[in-house]
Amino acid sequence: MNRRDFLRALAAAGITMPSLPGMADDAASNGAAEERARHLILIELQGGNDGLNTVAPFADPEYKLLRPKIGLKREQVLQLDETTGLHNALDPLMKLWKSGDMAVVQGVGYPAPNRSHFRSIEIWETASNSDETLVDGWLKPVTDAMPQHNGSPIKALVLGGDEGPLAGATYDTIVFNNLNGFVRQARNIKISKDLKQNKALSHILAVENTTRSAARVFAQRLDSEQAAAEASALPKKSPKLVKQLDLIARLIREDVGPQIYKVSLGSFDTHANQTQRHAGLLKQFAEGVAHLEKSLADTGHWRDVLVMTYSEFGRRAGENGSNGTDHGTAAPHFVMGGSVKGGLYGQPPDLDKLERKDVLFTTDFREVYSTVSRNWFGQTLQKTPYSEYDALPILKRV
Repeated sequence: MNRRDFLRALAAAGITMPSLPGMADDAASNGAAEERARHLILIELQGGNDGLNTVAPFADPEYKLLRPKIGLKREQVLQLDETTGLHNALDPLMKLWKSGDMAVVQGVGYPAPNRSHFRSIEIWETASNSDETLVDGWLKPVTDAMPQHNGSPIKALVLGGDEGPLAGATYDTIVFNNLNGFVRQARNIKISKDLKQNKALSHILAVENTTRSAARVFAQRLDSEQAAAEASALPKKSPKLVKQLDLIARLIREDVGPQIYKVSLGSFDTHANQTQRHAGLLKQFAEGVAHLEKSLADTGHWRDVLVMTYSEFGRRAGENGSNGTDHGTAAPHFVMGGSVKGGLYGQPPDLDKLERKDVLFTTDFREVYSTVSRNWFGQTLQKTPYSEYDALPILKRV
C-alpha cells in the first residue's frame, strides 16, 4: 500500500492526518540556483460573475433590449473593438490590454450547465462533466506531477476559502484564512519522535514530521513578508484582495517555493441592485491585478506568472425585476501575464440565440485547464478530465 492509498484508507475510516506542509529549510531554499519557476494565480469570482456587464456587447441591439436599465452604454465601457468593451470599473486593466498581456476568453462554460452555486462550482473545480461527481480538484494531478521547487514541499497556497481546485493535495498545499493565525499555529507545532515499527505508518509519520518542520519555516517566511508589507507603501486600508496579491507578489519575488496560489473575491451573486455593487467588485479585482503586475514587472517576474479567473457561472442574459441578474451559464474569463498573447478569444455571445434565456457556451472551460497543464506547466497528463481537450493559443511561451 503506497502513501496515497494509505491516506485514503484513513480518510474512509474517518481518521484525519495533520496536513501542514512548508519549506524544507533555509539552506535548501537558498541553495543552488534553479530555473525560475512558473506560477499560476487563480482568482475565484465567487457567486457567479455577470459576464455581459463585465465584457459588454454594447453595440448589440439585443443587449439593449435585454438590459434596458442595467445594460452598459457606449460611454460606460472601455472599448476593446467596435462592438465589445470592458466595464469602466476595469480601467486599471487597460494597461495590460494595450501591452498585450491580457486575453479575454469569451463564452466559457460546459454542456448541460447547472445553475446551483454548490454543484456548478464543484464542476468547475474538479473539471467533471455535469452528470458525474469527482472528488479531487483539477489541479491535483498538476501538483502531483510538479517537482519541488527550491527544496520546498509546498507547491500551492490558498489564501482564504477552501482548497477548491486543489482538493485532494494532502501534503503539498497550505490553506489558511488568517495569516497571523497560521503563523501562531505553526510556531506551536510539535514533531513526533515515536516512529512505529510498521513501515507504512513510519513513512506517514516521517512525511508528517517533514511537513510540520517545513510549516514552521514557511510561517517564519510569511511572518517576515507580512512585516515587510506592513512597512511598505501599501496603504493600510487597501482592499483585502490587493493585500493578498501583494503578499503573493512578495513570495514570488523571494522564490520561497509555491507555484500555485488561489484567492477569492465576492460575492458576485447580484440578484438585486447590481449596478453599484458589481462595479465595486470589478474595481477591487482590477486594482488587485494592476498592483500585482506593478509589483512583479520591475524584477521580470511578471513573465513567469499566469493569472486566471473562474466563477461557477455567468448570469442570465436579461435583467430581472430587481435591477439585477439571476443565475446563468456561460461567461467570459481573463487570462493575464507577461507571457500571454493578448486579445479576444472565442465567440462573442449571440444574444439572438439564447437557450432558456441563457447565453450558449462556445469555449469549454476544460480547454483553459488543458492550456495551463500542457502549455504553461509543460505537463502532458493522461487520464485527467481535461486531457482530451485542446489547449488554447493564448500563450507566447509554451
